[in-house]
Amino acid sequence: MILQDNMIKFFNYQEQVKRLSLALRNEFYVEAIAIEYAMIEDRIHSILTHSGFSIVDKNNKKYSINKNINKLKSNKYFTEKEMRKRLPLDLLDEIKEWKDKRNIIIHDLLKQEFQPDEFKELAIQGNELRKQIDNKSKLIKKYNEKLKAKGELKQ
Repeated sequence: MILQDNMIKFFNYQEQVKRLSLALRNEFYVEAIAIEYAMIEDRIHSILTHSGFSIVDKNNKKYSINKNINKLKSNKYFTEKEMRKRLPLDLLDEIKEWKDKRNIIIHDLLKQEFQPDEFKELAIQGNELRKQIDNKSKLIKKYNEKLKAKGELKQ
């Protein structure tokens, strides 16, 4: 079942990469931002779960992206030198700032004057952050697998 779920997720992720590319090319920036947010959140979840941390509370409700970013910034496991090299604080800060800008723009979409350049800038920045966190997620997964093989990471 887990393998099947992972394959579905893999194919869904690939499909969203295509949709994101199409949205950016066709200047559908709100759609691009929505996809980027989902992908960034997914990569943060991946980093946490591959590092042995839960992404849900005792009621099986997912933690907010803010709470997960704070965990990545402050938990002892992630503040150690080897992990911090793989997941720098400035990237986490940029993601949080991007997410905050995204929330303001999206939540007030109908209450503000439409600023196409602002949407475009946010979509382009989100795509760059998505690529960065995706790469960092892969580095951390490999690092955790190495630790696990040496018996230094329990899951």
